[in-house]
Amino acid sequence: MKVLLLGDQNTFVYDLQWGYKQIGCNVRISQNHRMKESLDKEIQEYKPDLIMTFGSPLYGIRRPEIMEYLGKRSGNVTYQYIHWDTDGWLNAKVHQYMLISKTYPDKIFTVCKEALAFYETKGFSGGIMRYGINPEVFHKVKANEKYKGMITYIANDYKGRMTDTRFYKGQSIDILYGGLIKNRIKVDLWGSAGMKDLYSHWTNQTPENCYHGICPYFVLKDVYGSCYMNLATQNSKYHVTKRTYDILGSQGFVLTYNTGGINEEFENGKDLIAVNSTEEALYYIEYYTKHIDEYNKIKENGYKKVMTQYTYKHRLQGMLGEIGVL
Repeated sequence: MKVLLLGDQNTFVYDLQWGYKQIGCNVRISQNHRMKESLDKEIQEYKPDLIMTFGSPLYGIRRPEIMEYLGKRSGNVTYQYIHWDTDGWLNAKVHQYMLISKTYPDKIFTVCKEALAFYETKGFSGGIMRYGINPEVFHKVKANEKYKGMITYIANDYKGRMTDTRFYKGQSIDILYGGLIKNRIKVDLWGSAGMKDLYSHWTNQTPENCYHGICPYFVLKDVYGSCYMNLATQNSKYHVTKRTYDILGSQGFVLTYNTGGINEEFENGKDLIAVNSTEEALYYIEYYTKHIDEYNKIKENGYKKVMTQYTYKHRLQGMLGEIGVL
């Protein structure tokens, strides 16, 4: 099967390319997603069986002429067109729907149930394809002493949602990061400069000794796999964040917020630890310093789970099975 990936060259395009190759597909990353004429020529020459757009329209297929080209394709085209929404519920009603309503994919796959339910109310059909692991990027590492013993929080700065407890992200940050800070537990923080504001939201101190700036993508696995615990906040009830899988794929220990999505994907207490309160988080932080064998077993279980069930090979096999081409 021939697949054409259409979108900006972000991390997802290489994850998908890896996954399709593992299945045995011929896959091409289009370089012509900005000009209608060039894209049309590529499709005529390559003759794909499947075209896949992906990611956020803010960074991918956002040019009106490309969206119009896809949306006005004739009924006798020889390919299926699918879109993978990697934003989930946070942007489903705005950025993602703007693209979908103009390109009319044959199927829409998204990372969470809430977004899929919204798309279905608009007459679209599809399914769930959560994030996965690309083992060429996230894998076991030799522990780096620099990060040993740290409790870390690495995140993007989503203005307005980080401390707003009406959002799941705000709730999980308040329980995990905020709760630990208020209890004088040091949390080492990576992210844009705006992340410093998180610290001052719960304390009058400045995070001079725990804020480390933006973590380069190729360094993430070293932090995840070497530190004591990684805080993994969640965005909605059924949206499991990409970072959760990346940490587990680096054989890191995940301490996260307890959600429906987490419990669908993982076994709490076996693959990771999911809590409902700061008190629970504090308990487990202390508990696993005294029960290292149990701690290491959880790290190993989480790693095995994502590597044997949740790589992008597994994700794409499931998706292609749903659309009937595998």
